[in-house]
Amino acid sequence: MRIWIESFRSALQHPIRIFVITCVVVGGLMLLDGTLYRIWALNRDSEQLRERIMQLQTRVGEHQRQLKAVQSPAFIEKMARDRLDLVREGDLIFIFSGSEVPLPSSGGSTSKPASR
Repeated sequence: MRIWIESFRSALQHPIRIFVITCVVVGGLMLLDGTLYRIWALNRDSEQLRERIMQLQTRVGEHQRQLKAVQSPAFIEKMARDRLDLVREGDLIFIFSGSEVPLPSSGGSTSKPASR
């Protein structure tokens, strides 16, 4: 037992040895309880979240540009013409035979769409 105490006292006289032993013990304890793995996993998750934030910021920018474009009168008119088949007053409309568009009724007669 005395040999251990004397060797411990002699080790205390060398601060570099104490530092190395302390680092080994602390590193070993961190490995054993999983702290280093948790730190590594958190850093990895942090990088993935940063990439996801960048992607979402890009999408937000695209949506903001689309929102500005949608609010313009020219875009609204184009969508009304394309999707809703609306026309301006004075526009010339062509109705082709065989189309399924019912003709407006005049008087009491009803018109049926043309058959195929």
